[in-house]
Amino acid sequence: MNRPQDPRPLRRFLTASGTVGVVCLATLAACSAPGSTTTDLGAGQSTTAPSTTPGTTPGTTPGTTPGTTPDPARSTDPPPSPGPAPTPEDGPGPEDAATAAVIGTRTLEPVPVRTPARFSEGLTVTVTSVRETTVTAVNPGEISGPGMVVQLTFTNGSPEPVDLDGVRVSATRADGSPATAMEGPPYQAPAGVLDLGESATATLVYAIPQGTARSTTLEITSVSSTDTVTVDV
Repeated sequence: MNRPQDPRPLRRFLTASGTVGVVCLATLAACSAPGSTTTDLGAGQSTTAPSTTPGTTPGTTPGTTPGTTPDPARSTDPPPSPGPAPTPEDGPGPEDAATAAVIGTRTLEPVPVRTPARFSEGLTVTVTSVRETTVTAVNPGEISGPGMVVQLTFTNGSPEPVDLDGVRVSATRADGSPATAMEGPPYQAPAGVLDLGESATATLVYAIPQGTARSTTLEITSVSSTDTVTVDV
C-alpha cells in the first residue's frame, strides 16, 4: 500500500517562490524611480540620472535661456514715475496779451494845452503847463542840455480804480522824431491807483532842441483804455 506524500516540501517551495517574486518587484520599482542609481554592467560603474525641474533645461537657471548668464543689471521693476511737469516761466497770460494788443488802437482828436481830454473809460488827463528849460542827465544815454518840462493832471471819472503805473506819455517833435525822455529833476512819473473822483499830478522831462517845444505833440495811453489822447503843445 502506498503512503500519502508529505505536503510540507511543496508548501516550502511555494513560500520561497513568493518571497523571490516580492523581492523582484521591489527591485524593479526601485530601479524605475526618478533619481535612482543604475548599474552599467559593461563598464562596472554606476551613474545617477539627473533630476530636473519640469519646464527647465538641465544646467540652466529657471527663467533664463540655455547658454546665457543672467544679467544682474536687468530689473523687472517698473520704470520710475516721471517728476512733476515743469512749471512755465512767469509771463503775460492770454488776458494780458489781449489787453496789451488793444491799448491805443483809437486815437482821439488832438486837444490844446490846459484842455481836459477824456478817455472813453472815464479817465481824464489835462496838460496844465509846458515850459522850456535846461534838463540834467541822470541815467546812461541821457544828455544834459535844452529840453522841456510837462506837467499833467489825471482825474478818475470811471467807477473802476485806475492804475497810473500803466500810463505812458511820449513826445514827438515836428519832424516826426521822438523826444528823449529824461529822469532828471523835476521828474515825477504818474503813479498810484486812483479811485472814483480822485486826482493826481505828474511831471515829465524831455530833451529837445531849444525853441521847439511849441511844435511838439504828446501822446498819452493807459492800460485801462483802448484810446490814445493827443495833445498839441
